[in-house]
Amino acid sequence: MVRSSIVAVVSVAAGLAVLGASVRSLETDASDIARSQPPLVGFVVERGALARVDPHTLRPLPGRRLEVGLGGCVPRSGGQACFAIPPWTRSPDGSRLAVARNGRRAVRSLRLVDMRRLRVASDLRLAGGPVGLLAWLAPRRMLAVQEVCCGGRQRLVAVDPASGRVLASRPLRGAVVRVARTARALLLLVAPAEALGPARLLVAGRRGTVKAVRLERVRAGSRLVNRAGHRIRQRLPGLAVDEAGRRAFVVEPGLVAEVDLDRLSVSHHDLADQPPAQAVHSKGADGRTRIAHWLGGGVLAVSGADEGRGRVRPAGLSLVDTRSWTARTIDRDATDVVAAGDVLLAVGAGRPSTGRSAIGLAAYALDGVERFRLLAGREAWVQEVYGGRAYVGVTRADGRQEALRVVELASGRVVGRHHGPLPWLVLDTPASWWESP
Repeated sequence: MVRSSIVAVVSVAAGLAVLGASVRSLETDASDIARSQPPLVGFVVERGALARVDPHTLRPLPGRRLEVGLGGCVPRSGGQACFAIPPWTRSPDGSRLAVARNGRRAVRSLRLVDMRRLRVASDLRLAGGPVGLLAWLAPRRMLAVQEVCCGGRQRLVAVDPASGRVLASRPLRGAVVRVARTARALLLLVAPAEALGPARLLVAGRRGTVKAVRLERVRAGSRLVNRAGHRIRQRLPGLAVDEAGRRAFVVEPGLVAEVDLDRLSVSHHDLADQPPAQAVHSKGADGRTRIAHWLGGGVLAVSGADEGRGRVRPAGLSLVDTRSWTARTIDRDATDVVAAGDVLLAVGAGRPSTGRSAIGLAAYALDGVERFRLLAGREAWVQEVYGGRAYVGVTRADGRQEALRVVELASGRVVGRHHGPLPWLVLDTPASWWESP
């Protein structure tokens, strides 16, 4: 599900990039979650507010709403990108939520919310442009990625959440295209601003110190090629990090750049059994997007698409073994994958040029064995995974969206439908402009 709207920039790959950032951890049982503290909370988008949510129905409960606003709008590639969900992060102990309340051209405040009482604990004033990402890595240190006027550039700001004092501010000298997190650091994949070129991986520590490594063989970024038609050319690699927070992986077609985060050394690996995809060119947009998730056991899940000539070519869903650097394609028509605990949920829009229809929803075990398929021939997307269930949207041929299917992941059965908007839940994975909650 694309969680931002792009005004004036028409690019399927850009939509996939936002989609590809969509990763949720599979929760256990709804009754167990209902007993956990603090209570379940979600963003009610149509009201720009936080509300408590019923863990069984995922509907907002009656009672208090806390205004936080939407994600904000920023210039991008000759147009404007607007985001429905405001960037947020939890405090290290989970008791507070920090939300970036963005205005049109500036951040209004960083709102700290008491999660148990659903009340404002404080509003931190921060001068400058809208904030696209927050990372609360230590009790007295919060990192913010803030827009710098003009050209799609950002800076990294370290803030004391107790006093609101800015402790450090550093320009990123480029544009963020991907984000990953560890317990100790924030990882930012940065491309040249408004251009295509070699990518850099920045590793920001808890105190706001930044180390950088250049990835010579990885190209990233976007460039406006037709202002009148708002067409762009872009490359968006995938980014994943292992569970120990020691290795990062930047994924291109047929190539993985492996970064040792302690030494900041880079190894480039050409993937055996998966030759690099041929570039797709057209008079207007040329988009190449990859999505990567670390599955554990030395394995990455990789998907994505190439866009050109008005069509999207699926990259498929592959499992990449980082010990042998081989790739095995398990679904050749997938364009996106959601990692949900021990299940991979793949979707894909199909290949009109070859007569292949959309794949609907395909579920795989982490070893690549297919578990079930639903909604074959329908264009599907995963909005939420919670309580052992996936909430799956379907887009009709006329572009209208149907009620969300509620899919039980253990059995692969549709057990209900959810009518009306679904709150975006505040769980373990923070949300930013470059990653979905």
